[in-house]
Amino acid sequence: MDTRTRMFYIVVNFLIFVSLAAVNTQMIPFMTTVGYTLMQQGIILAGGAVCAIVGQFLFGYLCDRFHRIRRFFLIGYVIFLAAAVAMLLHEETLFTYHLFAIALSAGMVKVLMGLNETWMVEADGEHYGMLRAGGALGLCVGSPLTGFIVTQASYQVLLYALLGLALLVCILLFFCKDVQKQGNGSLKRDLGQLLSDRQYLLLVLILLLIYIAGTADQYTVVDKLLAIGGNAQDVGWKWGIQSFAEVPIFFIGNLLLKKLQARRLLLIGICMYAVKFFLYALFQTPLLLIVCALLQLVTLPLVLLASKELIRSISEASTASSAQMFAMAVFIGGSALITPLLTSVMVGWIGYDPTLYAISAFCLLPLILTRWLHPDRSDGS
Repeated sequence: MDTRTRMFYIVVNFLIFVSLAAVNTQMIPFMTTVGYTLMQQGIILAGGAVCAIVGQFLFGYLCDRFHRIRRFFLIGYVIFLAAAVAMLLHEETLFTYHLFAIALSAGMVKVLMGLNETWMVEADGEHYGMLRAGGALGLCVGSPLTGFIVTQASYQVLLYALLGLALLVCILLFFCKDVQKQGNGSLKRDLGQLLSDRQYLLLVLILLLIYIAGTADQYTVVDKLLAIGGNAQDVGWKWGIQSFAEVPIFFIGNLLLKKLQARRLLLIGICMYAVKFFLYALFQTPLLLIVCALLQLVTLPLVLLASKELIRSISEASTASSAQMFAMAVFIGGSALITPLLTSVMVGWIGYDPTLYAISAFCLLPLILTRWLHPDRSDGS
């Protein structure tokens, strides 16, 4: 990919993630404004996780089956947009209606993020970090901008802004070059081979546990932020700061993998997640919670970079694409299903701060399990 094309992809990624941020960052404030309880929110978000799991497998299979990504990304984006519009159209309590609308939009956000990562890796794997940084910048700008629109105007204004941006994104997607995705044969055979690989299963389990903890940043921490006096604008700033903090790591991702190696990056990321949630429990003002979001610099980007490299190196070349798809469906979709249901019960039982302290301590479990990851198969150390 030449420099000019790469810059075009970065701009497209930026706009895509601005639109995703418009929905992803405001789901919980929207549900809180409408009047849904924590348990109702947990059920809706769990529905989103089910959509994400099914969507990951469905779109992953379609991309492998037809050896294309762009056309299915566009289809997924249109589905996301329709669900987001349906969500924002009604600001009154309609639980069954919002269960489908919010769950589908939340699930498609995760599916589109996964498809985008796969597309960028196959389009220009050598500069994946730069391409992904465009998406992080999109979240950085889109998150506070969305919060500003909601607090200064309304969700209806956000709806119109999203429609205009989405139209531009759809036009630009037609100018993006699709990739000739390499087929991997039978999906059933590939999954059978992966499920017989103990190292691969251990890695997926470790990532699932990390993401169960990390996903609480999107739900429990946001709920606490709103409970201690924050508003939709504060939520937007939290997401924006987190996304901005990811950018430097994505730009130097290849260098970090060479210098520190994937398994070490994973260990650092897990430890910093424990520190981050300890501080989330300790701090009691919206401003300090927002500042704490800067620790995103050394959590999600490190885990994400390490996970892709570890999955690639542990799995066989013939199952590389299916390995990534299956792992993401489990640790992203699975955590999105488990975390909101579990934490909503825990918050109702023991409160926000003890729940966040428990999540911090929970990070010890994936940290211990990394001991059984074989270095000669993961990072070569």
